[in-house]
Amino acid sequence: GLYTKYRSYLQRDKVILRKLQSTNSKQRPDTVQNALLRRFFLELTQSFIIPLERYFTSLLPLRKYYQANQRYFTSLLPLRKYYQANREPPIIKEFENEEFLKTLDQYGPQLTSGLKGDWKELYKHFLSTPNFRLWLSHRRLEANAKIYSLYIEKIAYCRLEQDLNISQLTEIELIDLVIKFKDLIQRIETKHDELLIRIDQKLKCDYLEKLKIKMKIIIDENLSEDMKILFNKPSRLSSS
Repeated sequence: GLYTKYRSYLQRDKVILRKLQSTNSKQRPDTVQNALLRRFFLELTQSFIIPLERYFTSLLPLRKYYQANQRYFTSLLPLRKYYQANREPPIIKEFENEEFLKTLDQYGPQLTSGLKGDWKELYKHFLSTPNFRLWLSHRRLEANAKIYSLYIEKIAYCRLEQDLNISQLTEIELIDLVIKFKDLIQRIETKHDELLIRIDQKLKCDYLEKLKIKMKIIIDENLSEDMKILFNKPSRLSSS
């Protein structure tokens, strides 16, 4: 016989076994059984991943805090305050294993799979494996890239007076905005930034154009002569 130290957390699925036996007795092509097995493991994998994805999504910042053209956001929290209080994009909360496990009773795989077993222990085992760490790292990278893209989009499409109320800002605050725009422009022009690789090149060009126009308006129309001279000095942004 075959002996293993592996512990089975889930019970055998008798439904798929009966289907496989049925196709075998009817001498159907192997491709039929292959299709059955592929579908079975695909659906099982999806049932396993859905609770992880759901919990991970709950760790993301609310879209209203970084999405462009968000009326709800701009009506409750003007962008000028956002610049002052949040110089970086919103961050993703940490994945807490115990908190995730608590969600399984209500939102576990039993909602999408009829397979019985100790799902919670299976997840506990999975959370300790390199496969989970790789999955989480990949999802965080994807999510951070999306958040940063929306963050840049929001700033690129903001309205200087309606959203930032720049006519009411002090020169120090205006200089802070100019520096913010310069930093974003420099980062967008960086070719190897992993957070920006996924952004379409046309969008990057559009963001750059809008940011440069806004920065020029702030400098030329709102800063003192000394500051205009300082910021209008030829400077080469890094494009490493």
